[in-house]
Amino acid sequence: MVDWGFIATIAVIFLTSLLAAWLRFRRRDVCLASFNGFHVTMELTNGRRVWGVMEVLPTGVEMHYRNAVQDDSHLETSYLLYDDEFPNIQTIFRYADDLSPEKARERDKAIKKAFHPNVFRRTLRKARIFVSNASESLNEVIGMAIGRARKPVGQFVTETSESHLKKLGSEALGQVGHKADPLLERLVGSKVVFEMVEDDVVHEHVGVFKNYSADFLEILDVQFPCQERIPVNRDEGRQLAGLRVEAENDVIRIHNGSGVPVMLMKLTTTESEQLLDVVIDPDGEVTVFSEIDFVQAILHARIVRELDMIVPRSRAVVRHRAEVSQTQKLTDIIFDVGVRLPWSDQDDRMMAKLHRKLEENPMDVCSMAVLGRILLENGEFDEAEDWLTKAYAMRFSLPDNGRSVSLHLQEIARHRARTATLLARGAASRPSPSTSDFTIPIQDVADA
Repeated sequence: MVDWGFIATIAVIFLTSLLAAWLRFRRRDVCLASFNGFHVTMELTNGRRVWGVMEVLPTGVEMHYRNAVQDDSHLETSYLLYDDEFPNIQTIFRYADDLSPEKARERDKAIKKAFHPNVFRRTLRKARIFVSNASESLNEVIGMAIGRARKPVGQFVTETSESHLKKLGSEALGQVGHKADPLLERLVGSKVVFEMVEDDVVHEHVGVFKNYSADFLEILDVQFPCQERIPVNRDEGRQLAGLRVEAENDVIRIHNGSGVPVMLMKLTTTESEQLLDVVIDPDGEVTVFSEIDFVQAILHARIVRELDMIVPRSRAVVRHRAEVSQTQKLTDIIFDVGVRLPWSDQDDRMMAKLHRKLEENPMDVCSMAVLGRILLENGEFDEAEDWLTKAYAMRFSLPDNGRSVSLHLQEIARHRARTATLLARGAASRPSPSTSDFTIPIQDVADA
């Protein structure tokens, strides 16, 4: 005799498994999917960088190299990162200012769809948000419906098939919804200030908020100071990333032909390092005197590039709406010092060294500037302002004539203005800083 209940159970399980597999096969993170097919750079939390054409799959991403890489006895053509390794991502970015015409059109089309959706897309997004917010209630409804359906046809819908049907309903709802966030939803298409952790330092950046998922934020048009390492050889010239570097004895001349501002962070060898903290404006040139003896060294610089970024929500947060003063350039806030999370032993050692140098030579203006930057990074605003003000008074002795010191003093002014604003709002009903309008005040240090 045929056991139709058993056959019905097997059929339900089979169909359920096929549908669940199809849903899992199609499911991709919406932020990562927007970079699918683009050449991007992925930076991991351990400092490793991988670049290639990104292919986004349900279980991870594959970075396809443009050129095969020789490693020992084999060639590598791609790099795989699995979804359980996503917490190791520091950031993923593409150079918006260096896209091919075809990819630039593809990017513009995607932005238009995101910021100016048609009726169908608006309805679909609202439906996804509704399903996301109501997923728990809908799961209960599915369970109740299956339970009622089982009563008249209990011989066909067994307990086993019932559990699989409930699981299918949960997976289907999970596929439709994307964990909507009402705070972030209202910011789509707006210019925002977001905070991001970089090497244990919280930095602020400005960009246009495009989308979000449960794990990532996608932000466009970010003027970002990208790190570059430029080899420096004594008595030789070198050109890289738009910078022309010439070293002769202990004198290093750097010309900025990149067309964007550049910050020189430090000069390092395998044994020593010299902190610089020097800003070079486009088409500008500075002369740096090396305090360390070297034959070969590395010049660490930050060069401003326009990026589209995907950042993990575990390492970044949207903090403000943003409008930049029309009388000032956005580049004036790009090289923010940030706020260090833990106080580092390296900072203690460097500050002790700088204090010794200032005791030996109270007019060492470069040491004043670097000491002020370290104090600012660690939140010691009053002491930082004292040293930076002294350095600015002797700014023409600095390689960049006080350009960097001026930016740091402006940053202190912004911190204090923000604190004063929050204290003033505290007397009344204070709106959330995540949703309140925020204008970045920038003023010349002479007027501060």
